Amino acid sequence: MDTPVNMPLPGAANAAPALGKNRPSPDQVKQLSKEFESFFIYSVLQNMSGYAEEVWRDILNEHMATKITERGGFGLSDTISKHLLSYQEAQ
Repeated sequence: MDTPVNMPLPGAANAAPALGKNRPSPDQVKQLSKEFESFFIYSVLQNMSGYAEEVWRDILNEHMATKITERGGFGLSDTISKHLLSYQEAQ
């Protein structure tokens, strides 16, 4: 049974061949996954703040999202990089 974590992404089967020999290294995949998670957390935090706070909260939320991700985050980047690397190895 496919769970959201195990489900293949739509169009993913065509993604790796398009990269050819320019596939990212495992370290690059992990770094990009962390950046994605940081952006995701930033978006969650951004939506939790009110309009009046938007000017200064933007910088604060970005900083908090980066720090949360650096300290383990939600585990999203680990799952993303694991599946991307697994898919990459299968190609």
